[in-house]
Amino acid sequence: MALLTVLRFTDKSVFEKQDNIYLAIIVLEFLVFLLPAAFYMKLKGRGYFSTLMPSMFKPEAAAFVVLSLFALIFGSAGLRFVTEQFGVSRGQMILMEAVFDDVGVSPSPAYMILTFALAPALCEELIFRGIMLSEYKSGGRFCGVFMSSLLFAFLHFGFENFLQAFFLGAYLAFAVSVTGSLPTAMLLRFFFALYELFLENQLFNILDRPNNPVFMIFILFGAFLAVLFFALGCAEKMFFSYSFENRPTPERDDSYVVGDVTLAKSLISIPFAVTVVMYVIISAV
Repeated sequence: MALLTVLRFTDKSVFEKQDNIYLAIIVLEFLVFLLPAAFYMKLKGRGYFSTLMPSMFKPEAAAFVVLSLFALIFGSAGLRFVTEQFGVSRGQMILMEAVFDDVGVSPSPAYMILTFALAPALCEELIFRGIMLSEYKSGGRFCGVFMSSLLFAFLHFGFENFLQAFFLGAYLAFAVSVTGSLPTAMLLRFFFALYELFLENQLFNILDRPNNPVFMIFILFGAFLAVLFFALGCAEKMFFSYSFENRPTPERDDSYVVGDVTLAKSLISIPFAVTVVMYVIISAV
């Protein structure tokens, strides 16, 4: 977060002189996320990467993944529509795009996909839905989902982005828990980023036309709940089939306090407090 803060207040004109600003952003994405992740996994020792559930999801989970993408789209659109009705304009949700949003460079679709969809899907998801979810999950599944999503929301500077970023992080963590696969989050994040880059503004040009915003809010959240209902149905069928194959399913988590890490300890820890203070200061500037 400290490095991202420095980048946020750096004079971006220095990047305009580069032949390819997108390549520079991709390199920074790797430096900010992938390099620390690799260093941390090295410290944890051999075999740690396998605890991050790096294998691809099973074919029977495909329907759940597809429905989850639409749940993300409808849920995010509903939250954005609600916040905009209160006069809160949402900032850039894609992290590196937000950091470099004032650089005047003509966009290229291919470079935009690589820079703002593929790179974040790989690097950021490895950190948040991989390492952070795994580490905090030792304090219970709820602790893992909540804390990784909260930190993910903090990293998307700006109070106006908080709800949507938290929702995105929480659903991706939930999808990883259901499928037991980190690539699930990476795949969902990639396609959701494509929606944000190329379809979201067109969708909201249509949504802003109705004279009855309450009806549109009802439609968006109704669609989200309907898709979520079918996604959970797919998950239930998937887990039911596992029982006949002697395959493990996620254990029931009745407590927020499991092992050495607890939700309460996480919330009052010094690193978390520093993160909150930095988030408030940067968002207020």
